[in-house]
Amino acid sequence: MRLVFFGCSHTYNCLWKCFDIDGVKVLNKSMSGNSNQKIFDDVYQYINSTEYSTNDILIIQYTYTNRLWWPNKLDGNQASFHSFDTDNSPIYYLNKFCKEELLSLYTNFIKYFWNYDTAFRTHKMNIDLLKSYLESKGVNFIHWMYTDGGNTKEWNIGFKTFWKKNDDISVFQSLNLFSIDGFYRIQDWAIENKFTDKADHINEKGNYILSVEMCKLLKKKFNFSIEPIEIYNIENRECSLF
Repeated sequence: MRLVFFGCSHTYNCLWKCFDIDGVKVLNKSMSGNSNQKIFDDVYQYINSTEYSTNDILIIQYTYTNRLWWPNKLDGNQASFHSFDTDNSPIYYLNKFCKEELLSLYTNFIKYFWNYDTAFRTHKMNIDLLKSYLESKGVNFIHWMYTDGGNTKEWNIGFKTFWKKNDDISVFQSLNLFSIDGFYRIQDWAIENKFTDKADHINEKGNYILSVEMCKLLKKKFNFSIEPIEIYNIENRECSLF
């Protein structure tokens, strides 16, 4: 069996490396700054490619709902809108000729089209559809949600209405999402345990604990046994970009 990872920086920075041990084949398809639209596309394109094997186990991570991606003809067209930072976000600095237009597009999207409730409804629907599709194809997978909200800075732009965080655990249970210590929003678990850094990334200790719990699920669902790597030190240092 091969482990194939999808997601954003919450997978790319550290998590997949916990599984990268001798005797285990790992394929990392995650990307920093990734959006849910792109993650859905990544998974769909992968399982319909010659690269996919029926023995693969997919570990799919969902991200902030205010990020945005469509197929496009821009340079770096794998990049999603995930920030207003035109200097450090690839979708802007790889397309300097139109970066102000792109910034305006994303700002207006956040202002007029994004809020927690509508995004949650759409996100739930898309996860449900992907889950049903993968099951119909007999794909081995587990999936988990870092958060079902947006990045704080972006969601405070424009209208400040429709904030009704969904706390109905049955919604997450019905999607069969991975949970840890009763948390389906892994961000909440990480904050509760002080595992997040200033950039909202889970540190290396937190990622190791997360990987241990995921391995229990892999064992239960697929009889796939693995002992993850402890990639943190005694100082519990923050996870850096790889």
